[in-house]
Amino acid sequence: MKNFINHMAPKIPCQSQEPSRPQTPITTPAERCATCWISKPAARTGAWGVSDVCPVESRTVYSKPPFPPSASAYYHLNTILFVTHLYAFAKITPSGEVSLSDPWGDIEKPFEPSLGTPEFDPGFKGNLGEIAILKYRNTKLRCQLSVGGAGAEITSSFQRIIKSEQAMRKFAHDCRELCRKYGFDGIDVDYEHPENAGEGRGLLELLRHTRAALDRLGHETGRQERYLLTVATSMGEWSATHLPLREMNQVLDRIYLMTYDASGSWDKTLNHHAPLHSHNGQGLSAASTIQFYHSRGVPLHKLILGVPMYSRSFITSTGQCGHHYERVCGPQEDATSEGTHMYNALPRPNATEYHDRSLGVAYSFDGKEWCSYDSPTSMTWKTEFVRQRGLGGVFFWELAGGHVAAKPPHPRDLVAVAWQGLNGAVAGSY
Repeated sequence: MKNFINHMAPKIPCQSQEPSRPQTPITTPAERCATCWISKPAARTGAWGVSDVCPVESRTVYSKPPFPPSASAYYHLNTILFVTHLYAFAKITPSGEVSLSDPWGDIEKPFEPSLGTPEFDPGFKGNLGEIAILKYRNTKLRCQLSVGGAGAEITSSFQRIIKSEQAMRKFAHDCRELCRKYGFDGIDVDYEHPENAGEGRGLLELLRHTRAALDRLGHETGRQERYLLTVATSMGEWSATHLPLREMNQVLDRIYLMTYDASGSWDKTLNHHAPLHSHNGQGLSAASTIQFYHSRGVPLHKLILGVPMYSRSFITSTGQCGHHYERVCGPQEDATSEGTHMYNALPRPNATEYHDRSLGVAYSFDGKEWCSYDSPTSMTWKTEFVRQRGLGGVFFWELAGGHVAAKPPHPRDLVAVAWQGLNGAVAGSY
């Protein structure tokens, strides 16, 4: 099969007009994005780019109704200055093989015109066809392939790969060829999570192999931009302490900090799952995670703050943090798993939404169900933090949990709120 991008180039109109800049330009150490930044190490003057690293999961093509990338990203990806898309996930085997996890949904499934992009062309199919069309509507859009993900089987495969030189070479080779074949702009390695220093060193070697393979591809193709190589890592020190971060920094373009899931069904008491700050310096928080990575040699502009597009939800009579809850909420139509609700279903009916500025959090309570999540208000606090600290941007997990993109944007659209917070302009207003 031809490279998706090259195959579509003659057919898709290119719209690369840049949105207007803020009246007061901001000098930044790197180009920013909400869901990541587009990697260019040199400083620039201008707007911060908000991206849709809103990763999009391949499985959302099977939701009802189907949720192709354009359903949420169309207007975002055509109005936001700099955007990165993470396509999750490619599957791996213990021998280092990397492949598309669902060829039907990825490259074969046709979308009806009402579900696809306005420039619908039945010859371009699957999520990757949608993304390729979006890339030609916005030439600044970048798309990385996220490899791995959460799960015991995936973690076990990574653990075996990093113990074999042959498997690591195979992993790097397959990542390179997937970028070549489907037009990806880089690879994101999602190994959740190294459990000791030896596994951390193994991940470093895997990244070195992958970096070398991507650099060879860039040389072979004459690509001017470096192929992106990134990792997604945990909140807090419990796993990050095993990572040789100074050495990893030498081969990585950015680190996606999964600054969510600080609390969930594994805890015995109510706590916020994506706090910006901790209470009296105790417990997990985005701020303490960022400080940990930076203190170990990672530049702030390479750190991307993670924002969840889902809640952690509990049944309780108190609605107070630190108190025991009865159980997590049961599976819901709008939930991706037990104990969660998609962001676009929040706050829950008849619930009151609250905010705590000191922690940088939002939550709701209806007298029975307590939900922890991010809201437009807490999103604004987080973008303020990103700007003040000089971080690389924010990313969202994941697109299907958000509001379907529209002009003007939905008032609770977190991507639009992030754009406004980073750029001082209302997304879609230009």
